[in-house]
This record gives sequence, structure tokens and C-alpha cells, in this order.
Amino acid sequence: MKLEEAKPVNRQELAQKPSATELAMREFLERVSELEGVIVSHHGGQSIAEQTIVVEVPSIMSPEARSVVHLQGEMYRKYPGANVRVNVDEAKR
Repeated sequence: MKLEEAKPVNRQELAQKPSATELAMREFLERVSELEGVIVSHHGGQSIAEQTIVVEVPSIMSPEARSVVHLQGEMYRKYPGANVRVNVDEAKR
């Protein structure tokens, strides 16, 4: 069996390629912000991949809450291995 010579790692190229988590979090944040009846914020680390997204909905059992959970599942299917950190909270009245 012939071994291939290892190719050098281009660190700049690695640094620029977003992770599955970053891609999923960015898309989730963009799409959840378009939903009617929700309030969206995010906090935590410096990059979007390190943050948690908080989505306030009228009620935990509301159609809006189901839409948020459905969207989160969609991100997991589209970006395998992603860690989409989302808290769905009932809005304070």
C-alpha cells in the first residue's frame, strides 16, 4: 500500500471556513427574526457559534413556539453536527 504525502494545512483557509454551528446559528437567527409574534435576542460568547439565541413567544404552546422548534430541527437536519443553542421562553406581559 502506497502512502500519500501529507499536504500542508492552510491555516488561513481553515480560519475562514465557518463551522456547521456557525452556519446553522446564522441562518436560524435570520429566519427566526422573520417570524411574526416573536422577540429574538442573543447573548454569550464573541462569535455567533458561541452564543445562545433566546426567542420569546406569546405562549410555550403557541403556534409561534412550534414554528421556532420546527426551525431549530430544520437547522439540525441541514447542518449535521451543529449545536444550535436556543431557549424558547414565554414573553412576560
